Amino acid sequence: MKFLDLSKYDHWMAIAITGLIDAPIIPLGAGPDMYILSERHFKNAKRDDFSLALKESFEDFGLEASEKLTLNDPKLILVPLTDVSEEIVSDALKIADMALACFNQIYFPSRARFIKWERRSGKAIGVTCTKGAVSAIRSGFNLTGPAIVKPVEYNFWDWFLASSLRGQLPELGKALYKNMEWERESQNSSHITHRFAFNWVGLESMMPNGECQEAAMVRRYSLVMGAPRGADSKSILANPEQARFFEKYKNSHSKQWVRAIEGMYRYRCAIFHDGSSDLNSEDIDSKKIDWYYHLSKTLSTRVNRLAVNALIDKVDTIDDFWNSYVIDYLYSERNHWATNGTFMQDLLINFDWENEKYPEVI
Repeated sequence: MKFLDLSKYDHWMAIAITGLIDAPIIPLGAGPDMYILSERHFKNAKRDDFSLALKESFEDFGLEASEKLTLNDPKLILVPLTDVSEEIVSDALKIADMALACFNQIYFPSRARFIKWERRSGKAIGVTCTKGAVSAIRSGFNLTGPAIVKPVEYNFWDWFLASSLRGQLPELGKALYKNMEWERESQNSSHITHRFAFNWVGLESMMPNGECQEAAMVRRYSLVMGAPRGADSKSILANPEQARFFEKYKNSHSKQWVRAIEGMYRYRCAIFHDGSSDLNSEDIDSKKIDWYYHLSKTLSTRVNRLAVNALIDKVDTIDDFWNSYVIDYLYSERNHWATNGTFMQDLLINFDWENEKYPEVI
C-alpha cells in the first residue's frame, strides 16, 4: 500500500469528507495540488496524532466522536497550504469544495463533500498541520441558544406553520413562506454574491405577478423604506391624514434608497443573466456587494413584518397587500418604525461601504 509523504509540505490541512466508500491516493490538479485519500495512507508515526486531532474537531462541531466516524479510516481531502491562518484556511476550503465538485464529475457517481462546513466562519471538520504539529480545526461557534424558561402562548407563527403543513396558506402567506425559504438559503451560503442573490429572489417572491421588472421593484421597495414614488406618492398626498404623516416623517434620503434599489436590481441582472459572481469584478466592489446584501436583508425583514401584520389583519392576496395595505399601514400611527425612529434606516443607507466593510452579524 502506498503512503503519502507529507514531509515536503510545511503546512497542510486535511478535511473529513463523505460520499465515497473507498479509494487509493488520488492526486487532484496538475501539481498535484490536492489529494483524496484515507487515514491509512498516512505513515504510522502520524496516524495517532491525526486521529486524536480529528476526533477533537468532530466533537467541537457538535458531532458524535464515534469510532466509525473518526477512527475507522476516514476519507479526506488533503490540501497543501502556505500557512494555516484563518484566512488561508477559509479560502482553501472554498477551493477544496470546488475540487470535490470536479472530482465528482470525473468519478461519477461520487458525491464527495465535506462532512461539516461552517461556510460563513470558514471552518470545517478536519485538521491543520504546521511542520509536523497537528491541530484540530475548531468551529469557533457557541452553538447554544437562549435558555427557554417556558413556551410562548399560541401565536401567529403556530398558525403559519400549521397552515403551511396543511396547504391552507392564502396567497400572501405562500409568498411569505417562499421569502423565508430563500432567506434560509442566504444564511447558509458562504459567498456574499450568492447570499445577496438568494435574498433578492426572496424579495421577488413577494411581488405581484408580472411585477419583477426594475421599475416595479424600485417602486414597491422604495415605498417599504418610506420613499414612495409615482402613483404611491400621489395616493398618499391625496389622503389628508396620510399626507400629514408623510410630512411629519419625510424621508430625506429617498433618492439614495431609490438609487440603491436600482443598483441592486441591475446587479441582480448581472448575476442571473451574465452569470457574474466574481467578487473582484471591475463592475462592482466586493464591499458594495456586502452592503447590498445588508440592504436586501433589511428590505426582506421589513416586507416580511408587513406581510405578517397583513395576514393577522385578514389580508389574503398579494395585490391587496401592495395596493392598499402597505400604504395604509406605513402612513398611519400603526407604523412602529416611524415612532421608534427606524423607518428611514438612515445609518444603513448612508453607510460608508467604500471605506469600511459592513459589520457581519452571525
